[in-house]
Amino acid sequence: MRARATGSLGQSLVEFALTLPIMVVLLMGVIDVGFILHAHVQTAGACWEGARRGTLYGGNLNSSYDQNDTERAQVVRAAVQGAMGRLDVSDAQNFSAASDVQITYYPDIPAADSTRSGEEMMVRCSYRQPVWFGVLTGISNHRLSVSSSTRVRIQ
Repeated sequence: MRARATGSLGQSLVEFALTLPIMVVLLMGVIDVGFILHAHVQTAGACWEGARRGTLYGGNLNSSYDQNDTERAQVVRAAVQGAMGRLDVSDAQNFSAASDVQITYYPDIPAADSTRSGEEMMVRCSYRQPVWFGVLTGISNHRLSVSSSTRVRIQ
């Protein structure tokens, strides 16, 4: 025989109603963290790919440093944008190749030729990942900035 206390079903319903919003917030937070980690991995891979393409750019011995640097920067930015995978690079609030890809040379001094062969180049890439809980966490514009950098030697 089964004895049932009166009101136990109502108590379970109240407990469920109290815990459900907390569980939903936690689940959505875990999903958001997954999207942020995915954006970081994609950004790191795209940054590496851009740096690799930049090192393979041969340059032109008849061109100046500035001309070769401009052409190399175009190659790097195009490679980074092409390697961003499933990230939304069409929205300028998330990514702009012109401003979110920076290239720095070490040492930045004139060498024997204008191609910078043998120098090191650092490529830094950023992406602003949209987040669901920007209001709860105080993140401005509901986007979290994710960045990566790669330093390589120019061939």
